[in-house]
Amino acid sequence: MARFTQNWYVSIVQGKNNANSTGAIFSKVPVMPWIHHRLHPVLVRIFLRLGLSKTLKEERVFSPGERVDHVVLATRGVTARAIGSTKGDSPAIALSTPGHLAAGNLNFFYLAITNAEVAYVPRNILAELAKQDSLINELLQVQFELASLSDRVGVCCLSLLSKEDKLKAFTSTWALNFGTRFLT
Repeated sequence: MARFTQNWYVSIVQGKNNANSTGAIFSKVPVMPWIHHRLHPVLVRIFLRLGLSKTLKEERVFSPGERVDHVVLATRGVTARAIGSTKGDSPAIALSTPGHLAAGNLNFFYLAITNAEVAYVPRNILAELAKQDSLINELLQVQFELASLSDRVGVCCLSLLSKEDKLKAFTSTWALNFGTRFLT
């Protein structure tokens, strides 16, 4: 795998997502493939307050033919974005666990891969909130850019890396997002 900058390694040591303080906008965690960054707590509160809750049972987040005009937060279970497929038989997926976007990037096919709960917020409501509040506007822009970058890094990994390096990237991503650091 390519050499990463010293800042990249330092950000791993500093912990998972450091964007949980009210004033923080950017996570110090580097962009990683296959997993969206955790939503900022302000955005999570908006989704929980304004979102329509729905329970999914290993099914598509959006039904066939349904208008895809919502941004969706995973609140329980695991959802995924299948890359390059409309049937869910993609050789690559990007996972979303609670606190991460379950859908909203229209380039992917979304599905619940376990029983899951999600909160849907119409894009027009988010757009109106962004017009009214510069912090929400910035948080949304950052989140969507991080999601896009994560997807791009994932596609690059799939396209360019050896199997061994893909596995290294995958385990690094999972350790950074879901691991617990402990000292021996």
